[in-house]
Amino acid sequence: MIFSCKENSYKNYTYPEITNDSTLITKFGISYTNYFTNLENLESKNLFGWLALQDSISESYFDKNNFQNYLTLLKDDKNGIEQANYWYRTINEEEYFYWMDNDSLQVLYMGNKLKKDKIALSFIMDDYIHFYQPSSDGTKVQIILSKEDGDFLQVIDISNQNVLFETSEGINPNFLSHSVWVGNNNIAYTAFPNADNSKSSYVALSNILTGKTEVIFSGSDIESNNVEDYLIPVISSDKSNNFQIYVGNATEHYSAYNSKIVNREKPTFNFKPLFTNRDSIIYYAKEKKDNFYFLRYKNGKKTYVKSIIDSIEYPSKDKLIFKPKEEEEIASFTLTQNQSYVITTKDGTSSFLYNITPNGENKLMDLNYPISHLSFYQDLLDQPFTIVQSQGWNKNYSFFNINDAQVISDNEKMTRETSEKFNNIINEIIEIESHDGIMVPMTIIKTKDYKPVGNNKAVIYAYGAYGLNIDPIYSEAILEFVSKGNIFAIAHVRGGGEKGLEWYNNGVGDKKYNSWNDLLFCSQYLKNKGYTKQNGLGVLFDSAGGITCGMAINKEPGMFNAVVGISPMFNPIRLANQKSYNAGDNDYDFGTIDNENGFNSLMALDPIVNFSPKNTYPSTLIMTGNNDDLVPICDSSKYIALLQENRIDKSKPYILDVFEGEGHYLSTGETFNKAMFFFNKEL
Repeated sequence: MIFSCKENSYKNYTYPEITNDSTLITKFGISYTNYFTNLENLESKNLFGWLALQDSISESYFDKNNFQNYLTLLKDDKNGIEQANYWYRTINEEEYFYWMDNDSLQVLYMGNKLKKDKIALSFIMDDYIHFYQPSSDGTKVQIILSKEDGDFLQVIDISNQNVLFETSEGINPNFLSHSVWVGNNNIAYTAFPNADNSKSSYVALSNILTGKTEVIFSGSDIESNNVEDYLIPVISSDKSNNFQIYVGNATEHYSAYNSKIVNREKPTFNFKPLFTNRDSIIYYAKEKKDNFYFLRYKNGKKTYVKSIIDSIEYPSKDKLIFKPKEEEEIASFTLTQNQSYVITTKDGTSSFLYNITPNGENKLMDLNYPISHLSFYQDLLDQPFTIVQSQGWNKNYSFFNINDAQVISDNEKMTRETSEKFNNIINEIIEIESHDGIMVPMTIIKTKDYKPVGNNKAVIYAYGAYGLNIDPIYSEAILEFVSKGNIFAIAHVRGGGEKGLEWYNNGVGDKKYNSWNDLLFCSQYLKNKGYTKQNGLGVLFDSAGGITCGMAINKEPGMFNAVVGISPMFNPIRLANQKSYNAGDNDYDFGTIDNENGFNSLMALDPIVNFSPKNTYPSTLIMTGNNDDLVPICDSSKYIALLQENRIDKSKPYILDVFEGEGHYLSTGETFNKAMFFFNKEL
């Protein structure tokens, strides 16, 4: 018997017992206990049964605590999160923009200033659309539909809604689906026949008129391609004469191949290496008139440069376009017909927008600063304007246009409403001295009249990995929590990118301890200054933030009274042992089992390896997808199994909420709603 429903109950809940098949693992003369080795068999029927019982406990917890009543308090349980569904394009003075309509239809609208908006296409919600793009002549639209058995690409005639082309099988997991028009009658797309191994992936070109499909680039041709790399076809604009295939991964450094586009209607390609992931180029290059524009690290600082195709691999030949101030970091850039723009950030908490004129001058755009976060909504290289998106922890998505004459205008069609009841909520940015004297930025979301008197609740969020900034999310669940006199804080710990490359490097590998110590010092500050009662602090994290927060909990379990993790990484030392998972993307950040230094690093930062049965761990909710292809579900399963097996305080719930059929990127609206509900109940 692998598991049973023996009486291990929290209030009215019964935890399923499962055998702890532990194994002693020794490498380089160093040993650790691999707890619940049996939970690593992701194809085990016993695991499926155990997960189903765990999920039923989660459902019971939310049902018995009236979660549905809580949702009625929120204006919209989507919380305006599904921003990726917006797409905007102008063709022959027509505007195309897309969103979900009335929670039942997905609608593509067309319209312009001279006539009312009209519905071009509409779809039932069963076929979820997560990407669409009209052809350059506006007669057709390509869409990618997410279904239970994968993603499917269709091309539809807008005039009669006939399907002109569709893929015969799922092309790949929904967060990796990519396609691009090549002229008006050809479409290139990434096909991913084996979701467990991207070496089988390829980029196909299909002719809409003839139905002919051919492979134009294959992942198997890339010698260094690992099982989690993915191919991204990119053409910068309708006027571009170059076609790039990017080899993406979990880092910010991609490799790229380029081919000239010969005859858009009957194209032929000859892809050659453009740059590699060792060339310090960040993500994508954007091509305009055979010049490539991109961000490259120079002396540890992101700079905005351009180069011709034959010189892109030689940093000394770059032409500098923009170098940020010492206290700022470049976040992104874009180009229009005649202008170029750059967004910078300071400490990852404030954004600034600069215009670079054709003669090379740059100026700060006149906006209503401070602004928490700015981003370019889309690259519109062949248009005389750009669209900028603004958002904050207390402000829903808003958009504005800037034309090439530098006139700024609100984009009311795309801007989302911010509830008036949250108008009194503000952000405060402070710095906290960490264990080694380094000052760590922390964002505090609170009401204008908030007074830290030590009798309220607080939740702190942290990540600290891959050099990524924490972008704000507009969540009415968070704002509802704050409006009740509580606070929500974000610790911008080392390992993230908030203060540049050095900030990132000081939170990786054998310096990873800085990440969780930064979090603990920020957390202690909240208690010391009366932002929360002593037993009123919760911690929220997701993905690789599980390492930062999991280790902080191990070190000081009494710091937090409630814990919520979303798709968390808890057991990185075992990732390389999992079938169809690649640990290579994490070698730099966390370590590797292939050498002694890397192994020592993993040993020191792995929350499950460092789990202590003697600790009294806080109330815990873990949410994870059972099809997560970045972090295996056994990370969450092992952690919850350890908590349940080693309970000291039997009044604390340890809950595993399994999102059936979901991958790594769970719905932010649903998970944040559940997280804040859990914190409200357990703090």
